[in-house]
Amino acid sequence: MQAHGQLNDLPPVLTAAEQLLATGDIGASETEDRQSRILRALIAIQWSIVQFFTGQAQASLESAQSALRWLPPDVAYIASYSLFYLALSQQATGQEEEALETLNQALREHQAQLNSTARLLLAQTYVYLTAGKLQQVEHTARHLLRIAQQADLAMSQYWAHLMLGLVYYEWNNLYAAAYHFSVVIANRHRAHLWAVQEAMYGLALAYQAQGPGLQARETARALLEWVQGEHNMRDLMTAYAFCGQVALLQDKVEEASQ
Repeated sequence: MQAHGQLNDLPPVLTAAEQLLATGDIGASETEDRQSRILRALIAIQWSIVQFFTGQAQASLESAQSALRWLPPDVAYIASYSLFYLALSQQATGQEEEALETLNQALREHQAQLNSTARLLLAQTYVYLTAGKLQQVEHTARHLLRIAQQADLAMSQYWAHLMLGLVYYEWNNLYAAAYHFSVVIANRHRAHLWAVQEAMYGLALAYQAQGPGLQARETARALLEWVQGEHNMRDLMTAYAFCGQVALLQDKVEEASQ
């Protein structure tokens, strides 16, 4: 449901899951209690995601903090998931320095665990990108790419390529941008679908910036087909709008209005 953009449908499901957990707490064994705590943390993380993407930054921050309180100390990978949205929520509530400190401290603590490190580095690139600190984005994304290749973390590799593509597009290094976006698209079935969509947006704009032509329109149409295949109505509306934007950039007003 999250991947398909159905965020407004998630709260009843999360509430039902919380109620199910509450009925099984009495007399639980130590193993069951550990599993219950992890499940509560995962539910809190999901609340944080829903709240973050629906503009409830303070609530998202509190849910991420709640998840960390529930987690046993030896589940660093799940903790990195919570820290990801904790940092994004801190930045969204005007606490950028605190967000970076949260991530830097966690990176020091989790440096031996490459999968956790990769997730924390990705969060760091988002914080830097939102702040417009492109040099830091490039440096962090390259570090993320090395870690992801070393640990064979496919999705993290393509997030790193996406971030590098975004940086090079902003720097008007269009060939480098197109390369990194194309790597993501070529590996679309190993990358996160959100990364694929963003790479298609980026590649179309990179082609357009090199001069209006068929490649930009073809990429926009490929994006539309990809999103239609994912049955994601929210992103489908955005994809249609983007196709209209590309058409307007090429002075194709009738096509844009359609």
